[in-house]
Amino acid sequence: MASAPITLYLDIPEGQHGDLEVVAEASIAWARTIKEVARVLYPDVTIRVEVLDADEGSFGLNAKIRIDPKHKALLIGILAGAATHFSLETVDYFYEKFLDSIFDSKGVPQVVDPAEKERVASAVARGAGRKPAEQVFRALQTDPTIEGVGVSPTPERKPDSIIPRQAFLERGGYRVSDVEDLRERVRPERIEAVLIKPVLVPKTKRLWRFQTPSGEFGFLMRDHAFVARLLDGTETIPMVAGVILDVDVDVTEHLVDGLWKPKARAITRVWGHRFDASALLPFGDDEDDDESQGG
Repeated sequence: MASAPITLYLDIPEGQHGDLEVVAEASIAWARTIKEVARVLYPDVTIRVEVLDADEGSFGLNAKIRIDPKHKALLIGILAGAATHFSLETVDYFYEKFLDSIFDSKGVPQVVDPAEKERVASAVARGAGRKPAEQVFRALQTDPTIEGVGVSPTPERKPDSIIPRQAFLERGGYRVSDVEDLRERVRPERIEAVLIKPVLVPKTKRLWRFQTPSGEFGFLMRDHAFVARLLDGTETIPMVAGVILDVDVDVTEHLVDGLWKPKARAITRVWGHRFDASALLPFGDDEDDDESQGG
């Protein structure tokens, strides 16, 4: 298998340590970022993200990305695309860095197709890897000891640019107009939710009802194209217990007495659905929440 190194660098003050659960959550989301970029760019290619070790001091999680040797050249685009989510640098910059680390050309110039480099940059700009990258920043934001994050193509080497903690909220996908006076935020996430009650009406404000890992809630359906496909029969979902939708969700939260409390939930995109008869857990009495949200 061909391989290439990459390091997720966490800027932590000397003598302090990051929270293990936070670092673990961020690491998993980081690996998913790399895999999603690979899936978008090269759907037929399989990669494996392996943990090598971790550096002391400011934490560096060293990993190795493995791929079939015949696809070795594709590693440059995958890693360059993923790395830009955690840096102030461009795809061009990381192409050069990963070109050296992957091929170790020893003075022999490697030819990079400009069109392929542009395709990678365009895919990242359109959102390849963005969702899992946001999950990295949302996880890191919960640990005050972590002051910055970056990516290095070389283990034990500090990245040339670091995303500072002040940017974690924005990089995490929170849409806020004034972070210093933040009273409301929108927290995006991707979840699987068990369908309880659909609303087969186009562009309505009535709420669909789902059971989620956090409980049973009403959701405003903003994926109007998905609803249109259901209504015209282009897409079908069996009306049986245990239908699970893979969805992007926006959770609007208000700050109340120092705690973030959900106010409203909306589904922004439906990625797909599957069936699992064992998925539906017991839930409470049905309540008509078509006109209200919260909880």
